[in-house]
Amino acid sequence: MSTAKADLRSALEARFGDALALETWSGPGGRSLPLAAPIGDEAWSELLRFARAERVRVLPVGLGSKLELGLVDQVELLASTRSDTDVIDYEPGDGTLTARAGARLGRLAQHIRVGGHRLTPTVPEPERTTLGGALAAGQDGFDRLRYGPIRHQLLGLRMALADGTIVKSGGKLVKNVTGYDVHRLLAGSLGTLAVIVEASLRLYPLPETHVLVRASSGSTNDALTTSRALLALPIRPVAVVARNTGGSGWTIEVVLEGRDDVVTWELARVREVLPVCTTEGGRHDLGAPHLRAMSALERRSGSWPPLTIRTRPSRLADALVIVEGACLAASLRPEIATHPGLALAWVWFGDELPAELGLRLDRELRADGHALRWRGPQRPPGGQDPLRPDVPAPARRTMFNLERALDPDGVFPGLRLDDAP
Repeated sequence: MSTAKADLRSALEARFGDALALETWSGPGGRSLPLAAPIGDEAWSELLRFARAERVRVLPVGLGSKLELGLVDQVELLASTRSDTDVIDYEPGDGTLTARAGARLGRLAQHIRVGGHRLTPTVPEPERTTLGGALAAGQDGFDRLRYGPIRHQLLGLRMALADGTIVKSGGKLVKNVTGYDVHRLLAGSLGTLAVIVEASLRLYPLPETHVLVRASSGSTNDALTTSRALLALPIRPVAVVARNTGGSGWTIEVVLEGRDDVVTWELARVREVLPVCTTEGGRHDLGAPHLRAMSALERRSGSWPPLTIRTRPSRLADALVIVEGACLAASLRPEIATHPGLALAWVWFGDELPAELGLRLDRELRADGHALRWRGPQRPPGGQDPLRPDVPAPARRTMFNLERALDPDGVFPGLRLDDAP
């Protein structure tokens, strides 16, 4: 065991002094790890060179809201961007923003609002979400249906490789066509390939008006059928959501935003499908209570949904049949929220999920071809490892090769692809 691993905190203090603002992270089971917070490219380079020389595994993090995904179990040191928060550049005329990875999305949204722009994704708890953390997790907001995933907003970034080298990919312009889109590989990489230290995003004009349309629906099939009818309209909704809060009925919600005249026209089309509905909204304000509730849908009381299901749009109903059937047999009424246009569903089980029910859901949903992510303490024992992606062999080989090419010495944790074909 190296000196760094035997007494890592002392080794870091001897090498860097107060430059890393060392803290101690405490996790479940009484486990604790040193947490460093470098500021600036040179500090990141020095820390990674130290980790590589001392054979210390490092997990890049923001504020730590996604550590439950499991990568923390593979490392000895957390390296956070939380103190590296500067806004580098905002160009209202170009509609672009460049900031350091530790900048909070809530602060960035306020910064660009004065120039007439909005930031996407609209995520839950934006004041507790860093730019780098959202990118590394591939975190999308409730507005993905309209604006696409977060990687589509990424124009370029600066990254620290495992050997401490700082490199950049892409640029700060929307029409930048230089080189390969290597920066988009980092979106969703969970800190396994490099550290995102700075990123440039495309922005969108701040809409004049927003409207939330809400209507009731009966069965699961009725809710999905109505949602498909809404998605077939010649409109561009920000979100179409169908929710069941644990009872027998469903609620359908549609968010529209844009110019006043466009939203008025789209609202008339929505009312053709939802003749009995209520509306809220007016001049655009992302702080409106109903929009805050929509953006917070994915994360409640500081926790992510125990079960996330991703599938094909044509198979979403099949997945919900499995969930509702298994839960009914166990006398459990789950709460379900779906984005039918994205073929995405979140499931909450209340205070406790029986282990046998979790295993049944895991087995039946995967056997039917749906992709799952379990989070938190309700993950079924023996369920599929969320860090071992259930993807075809060629894709596993590509992921394996990327990890080895960018991090040959294993400074960062891996997606457990050592058995890649």
